[in-house]
Amino acid sequence: VADRIEIWLLRELLRKPARQRLGPELHEAVARMLADPQARRAARLRAVALSWREFQDSSGRSAPASLGGYHRPPSSADRGTLARLWLEQRRVGVVVADLWELGQRGTDAADSERLRRIASFWGAPESDYGFGPLGPYRRADDLDRFLDPPLSYPMRSVANQWQADWEHTAARHFGGSQDDAR
Repeated sequence: VADRIEIWLLRELLRKPARQRLGPELHEAVARMLADPQARRAARLRAVALSWREFQDSSGRSAPASLGGYHRPPSSADRGTLARLWLEQRRVGVVVADLWELGQRGTDAADSERLRRIASFWGAPESDYGFGPLGPYRRADDLDRFLDPPLSYPMRSVANQWQADWEHTAARHFGGSQDDAR
């Protein structure tokens, strides 16, 4: 949700009358926030780490039904077996490692294989991660084509806007360098 709000703010700030409408102080404060890839990276990594810790703390005899406050879709792991818990923990561990790498390494880690694994884990459409005919409209790589779903749209596409071009656009327009966002 934070990414979606920041994308909306970026689109608003890129409009010509934005500085005049908001006033220079508020415009600069929001622009600085949007152009700060280190703060965004730190917030993402903190969220991944806390989600993993909460998952580990609540893992007992059964795998928790959520990760990071998002409902985890059921897996096809053997149900009713002792190995199920281990398989579920491994499955969650893989997606947490993918999210960690995506947050830590930035654009270099946003390869199609990793994004597809993340989409598959959450049971989300691959188009939310930029793939297929709807991909260019569902991932904010081109702000002119991006169709932001309403905030009431159910969020299953965790991290789908991480390392999309909107972050580099914010850095280019409002300070910071494109390399900082990587």
